[in-house]
Amino acid sequence: MAGYIGSQTPVVSNGSQRKYTFTATAAQTVFTGMDIPNPQQIQVFQNGVRLVITTDYTVSSGTTVTLVNAASAGDSLVVILFADYQLLDTDALTFTGGTTIEGDLTVDTNTLYVDSTNNRVGIGTSSIPAEAKAMVSGGRFYVNSQDQYSVLLQNSGTSGGFIGTTAANTINFFNSSGTERIRIDSSGNVGIGTSSPSSYNANIDDLVVSNAASGGITIATGTTSQGAVAFADGTSGSSPVMGRIRYDHSVNEMDFRVNNAEVMRIDSSGNLLFEHTDFASGWGSTNRAAIAVGGNYKFWSSRDSTTSRGHIIFYNPNGAVGSITTSGSATAFNTSSDHRLKENVTDVTDGITRVKQLEPKRFNFIADPDTTVDGFLAHEAQAVVPEAVTGTHNEVDDDGNAVMQGIDQSKLVPLLTAALKEAITKIETLETEMTSVKARLDALEGN
Repeated sequence: MAGYIGSQTPVVSNGSQRKYTFTATAAQTVFTGMDIPNPQQIQVFQNGVRLVITTDYTVSSGTTVTLVNAASAGDSLVVILFADYQLLDTDALTFTGGTTIEGDLTVDTNTLYVDSTNNRVGIGTSSIPAEAKAMVSGGRFYVNSQDQYSVLLQNSGTSGGFIGTTAANTINFFNSSGTERIRIDSSGNVGIGTSSPSSYNANIDDLVVSNAASGGITIATGTTSQGAVAFADGTSGSSPVMGRIRYDHSVNEMDFRVNNAEVMRIDSSGNLLFEHTDFASGWGSTNRAAIAVGGNYKFWSSRDSTTSRGHIIFYNPNGAVGSITTSGSATAFNTSSDHRLKENVTDVTDGITRVKQLEPKRFNFIADPDTTVDGFLAHEAQAVVPEAVTGTHNEVDDDGNAVMQGIDQSKLVPLLTAALKEAITKIETLETEMTSVKARLDALEGN
């Protein structure tokens, strides 16, 4: 039997204790009929020996003491209940050496409360939630640590990490080996994998995720749910989602929202859609564009009118230099040609001479041996109409790879037109001369 050996059961003072006395029968373990509000405020003696709670006995239902080892017939069992007490007329209470206080402890009502039954501590409160072991109410909890690791977090004895501080107005989160993982700096910027989030661009350093190797942020949702990043400038109306990037797992599409309206979408086939959400319909009746994956056509453009409408415009540092437009039934490929853009304008006077220098050919491309076409060799045409050809004859890059020439055959049209006009002039002159000759012949035949 564990316990404390004593010669006599203590005397009970009236008003401060209650005593229950039992004479055991053979093998008796259960002694009931008592009023025990707090198991920590009783003492149990068997034949004058004080028993130890849990080791020698247990208390249940606030009425019953059950012995771990059965009593013998005639054993004396005394249960003493101690009432609550408080110290009066003292300014301080000092304990020296090892001191054990059993039962609940209350200091100044709510200054400090110890719930011995549930092993909970309350500071400023005696109402401690069941899931908590300690609670501070009506104030703050201060930790003045000797180093940067102020609070150690554990789960069933396994160390999870530390919360601490390394500088003024900074909060740090460390793993169990003391390596910093997250920091909230004095500006409120959050760094994950970095201790200096504020050293990045000042406009986008509120959250910085850093990794010397590959890194990233993952938004994980259900197979029929959506994941999104929103850009807000307020909390009401459309302000919370003025801009947004969203992925919809139910249809496997990603859309982009600007100024509270969707402006671009990538559908589940990878088609990039502008100003519309459905690639299959709406072409020719709405303003829209797309870059398609698969199919015969990669770049799609649609206008909502049969009058002249622009589809593509080309710019360089001189301004607009070309465009592609449509009308009711045709497409025009336009290059800048306004007279206000030109100077030193003269007529082409050598059209026939230069056209005779062109050498039209028939050939096939090496990559398409079965198709014969009419055309020109770029470097030969370049000698006659340089603006029609790009590149340099037999050019190679720094690695010795061929840089191929190209030709815009539409640039030959002005020269061909000039040559045709010269030919027309000659034809008309010959027609006039032939008319005169025919008239003279007719006159001679009439004589």
